[in-house]
Amino acid sequence: MHCVHAILIQKGQQQVLIDGGPDPERISLELGERLPFWDRTIELVILTHPEADHVTGLVEVLRRYGVGQVVTSGQVSETSVYAEWDRLIDEKGVKRSVARAGQTITLADGMVLEVLHPRLDPHQSTSSDVNNNSVVARLVFSDFSLLLTGDIFEAVERDLLENRPGVQSTALKVAHHGSDTSSCEEFLAGVDPQVAVVSAGADNPFGTARPCRLSTSFCQTPFCPIPPWTSHGIINPDGLSWPCLLLAVRGATVVAVAGGKNVG
Repeated sequence: MHCVHAILIQKGQQQVLIDGGPDPERISLELGERLPFWDRTIELVILTHPEADHVTGLVEVLRRYGVGQVVTSGQVSETSVYAEWDRLIDEKGVKRSVARAGQTITLADGMVLEVLHPRLDPHQSTSSDVNNNSVVARLVFSDFSLLLTGDIFEAVERDLLENRPGVQSTALKVAHHGSDTSSCEEFLAGVDPQVAVVSAGADNPFGTARPCRLSTSFCQTPFCPIPPWTSHGIINPDGLSWPCLLLAVRGATVVAVAGGKNVG
């Protein structure tokens, strides 16, 4: 089982889903538990990049829900699951657009999603172009902000620090599942989060969620203490390796689901 990456942002009856993880049954179960039974529409779906551990669950989302708009990094994949994702978008007539740095997506009741990456000129010939051209966005709602980093590597973190001022955020979705490819000290200091969410299972063989990377001045363990504005901490819905962070921020809810033992 790969490590799940799926984040649901909900304000009132409007939902934004960032990635879908690798497990169609898991994402269906999670959405079914958190969305009203009569709400069969997800207003915005963002695919940060087309790797299987991010896109597979979204195929099932397209089958089960009406989707208002899809935003992607502009990257494509030759896999069969990506082909099905692409086919369903066309079949259902879902509006699609490509994220580029500088865009702003206005959501319900004053929530704003600021797109910080990818650039107009995508990264090429890096150690992983598909990861380094992930969609990076910053959710802003009142005095709360959440930085969503996809699977970017350290080079892109440094690029964001240099070219995209304003990455400081209340909460950070740690890049690339906490892998040692990412989360350089300078980037963590620049974001300066009160809480970090790591989408990674224990005992995986890929070096993810390593304390040596995440043990910094703001966080002495892979999971930071939960500050007072959250309604729940790190919870484990089924007693397995599916930690879930539920942030209730003045009427808005951000659900970050993580689990499994491996990561792509």
